Amino acid sequence: MIILSCNKLSSTQLAIISAVIMVIGDVIGLMAALAAFNEEQQSKDETRRELKSKIKYLQDKL
Repeated sequence: MIILSCNKLSSTQLAIISAVIMVIGDVIGLMAALAAFNEEQQSKDETRRELKSKIKYLQDKL
């Protein structure tokens, strides 16, 4: 928690603090979205590898 020495904050100071909090929230949201995208890509790659393996197995069996 931020502890300020003065009891009253101006509207400009409150706006700046609010903007900083919003930017931090946006960065956290972006990091979460990137992590989800990365997870989805890894899942797709794994599925692709499994399908290729099954196709190769079936081709070899024929």
